[in-house]
Amino acid sequence: MRALKFVLTILMSLFFSSLSFAQKTLILYSSIGMGHLSASRAIEERIKAAHPDAEVELKNIRDFMSPTSRTIDEKLYWFVFKNLPSTFNKAYLKSMENGLQVKDLSDIKSGYNEASLLEYIKSSHADTVIATHYGSAINLGNLKTSGKLPGIKTAWVHTDYIEHYFPRISQRLDKTFVGHTELAKSWQESGVAEEKVAVTGIPVRNLPEPGESQRQPVLEAIGLKAEPITFVMSGGSEGLKDYTTAVKSLANQFKEPIQIVAICGKNEKAKAELEKLAASLPTNVTLKPLGFIPNKQLIDLVSVADLYVTKAGGLSPTEGALLMRPLVLINEYGGHEAENAVFFKKTGMAEVVDSSKDLGKKAQDVLADPPLIQTMMEHQREYRNSVNLDYIVKWSSEEKSQESVQVDLGLKEGAAIEGSHAALARLDKDFPGDVEVLLSYAKSKTGTYFGDGKESNPFGHIAIRVGETVYTINHMAERGTEPHVIHKSTLQEYLYSIKQVYTNEEFTGMQGQAYAKDTLAVRVDGMTPKSIQDMVAEIQKIDQDWKEGRLNYVAKSCNCADVTLRVLKAGGLVTDGKVLKRAIKMPLDVFDAAVKAAENRGDLQSSLIHYGYVQGSKNEYKTAGFPLSLYQIKRALVDIFKKGRDKIENRVSARITVTKESAEARYEKVRPAVQPVLSGLRCEAIFF
Repeated sequence: MRALKFVLTILMSLFFSSLSFAQKTLILYSSIGMGHLSASRAIEERIKAAHPDAEVELKNIRDFMSPTSRTIDEKLYWFVFKNLPSTFNKAYLKSMENGLQVKDLSDIKSGYNEASLLEYIKSSHADTVIATHYGSAINLGNLKTSGKLPGIKTAWVHTDYIEHYFPRISQRLDKTFVGHTELAKSWQESGVAEEKVAVTGIPVRNLPEPGESQRQPVLEAIGLKAEPITFVMSGGSEGLKDYTTAVKSLANQFKEPIQIVAICGKNEKAKAELEKLAASLPTNVTLKPLGFIPNKQLIDLVSVADLYVTKAGGLSPTEGALLMRPLVLINEYGGHEAENAVFFKKTGMAEVVDSSKDLGKKAQDVLADPPLIQTMMEHQREYRNSVNLDYIVKWSSEEKSQESVQVDLGLKEGAAIEGSHAALARLDKDFPGDVEVLLSYAKSKTGTYFGDGKESNPFGHIAIRVGETVYTINHMAERGTEPHVIHKSTLQEYLYSIKQVYTNEEFTGMQGQAYAKDTLAVRVDGMTPKSIQDMVAEIQKIDQDWKEGRLNYVAKSCNCADVTLRVLKAGGLVTDGKVLKRAIKMPLDVFDAAVKAAENRGDLQSSLIHYGYVQGSKNEYKTAGFPLSLYQIKRALVDIFKKGRDKIENRVSARITVTKESAEARYEKVRPAVQPVLSGLRCEAIFF
């Protein structure tokens, strides 16, 4: 009987194991270039190898564009990419900086029809959706964070070696698979939780073991010999930028017999030019131009090359590194490729030239330096050993944990978000501040500036943190009932507490701000102990004056802006007479004065921080927009037109966000857009 039970257990285990992939995986790729599709096919093949009955579907994200827009977009993309490197470069850098600075990635416009994408995902009955293109990953994140993909796992396979704003994409998805351990470190430093990132390498198809491909049959299959030095050149579906110059550079440098296999992909023009060039090359040079060839043949040719020459897209150099071949990258397109080239050079996996005319000299130097080749291959071997595409398969087969819905999130004495202490601790570590001025946005029951009629307050609220304590005025405080008019709390309580403090109070006015509105803050570090002491003394004086009846809250003459301004003046931070003398103090004007003063003082360091509105909050109030000021009418009109967005938001150094699908605070460290010297551009971030 015991043996029978054991056999039944084994059979049931095998049965349920076979059912573990009865779910469906949908993979979204982009047809701009072949790298995204090739990576998608590699994932598909690996899943089906592990689970033969698995259902995997590949879908081009560009199918969700209108036919006219798609045609124009693709022609424009390739024209700019190949012919206008300066324009391409500017657009690339602009798009990367835009991704860093937008308040939410849903603000990035794409040509994809998101409603159609959602409908397609639902009709596909997919349990897991994986994007191999960052544009589709952004749209996938939009759908997930808005709560429209319940029960569906989402992931992104990053097919480049760049950072910029891309960790923000990962914050909005269940998992991100990156190509190298250095990227995983950068993602975690930017605030992405460790469990959200896995190092798998960029998926490559038909990857043989080192030495598995036999040199003689591979080369003889295309009419070449096994003995001469063999260079293999390729550059994805469109090929390298300048094959002719690259070939001539090699031919002029080498006097011994060499063979050049030039794989031109879909670039028939380049193939025809090389076929014509072949007849005029020196007798020691054999040139074999090829067009679009099967992936298996490409891998075999690279495997037996003495030197592999390619551009610095995501997939092509990855193939060279994983095949552990001497590798030279031609960096002529720029944009993301220039940054990939820098990454491969920095990690020791490749050498780089910035022009095809320099290829010959670099190739000769590499081949004449065995220690360099040995070191390069050691770094490549280390990279290869870190690759684990089976992790993607394993993750895809796991069931998605059920997401709980909190019906009382953000209500007084209801449910609070999770992770706020950890997120604030990360923020404090990266951007310390002795003083923090907190400008909370306008709020209303309709989420518009004037939606509450006469009760509307489009001017927002302002408070100040000195040391560990946030001080804010309680405009509803009554003597004899409340002990203070100045409420004291921690920053965590000010933003995320759901506890009632006083009999007379406005919830989300003194605590729980984030459940009803956004808050923009300026952190100031470097204040002297004397300044901090004077600020606290001024706060105590204000509170004592209220207790003794010498001060009362008056909306027009003694409001939150008046109190905050008095404290800032006492600490010597704000001395702007124009702001100090105004009859009616406005929160935005006081905040602007604090930002300006902090930035103009050489002894202080300041950072702008954005604390996001809790998107899943059930509070009756909603964030209405950036605060307006009666003294800044033009700016107010612009902000109203931009639906509550202000230009200063683009300057934030870090964010804490809470998306609709998750009641958990997420820290995002925003880094300034790095602008290396780039010779080209990638503008796919704009030309979606």
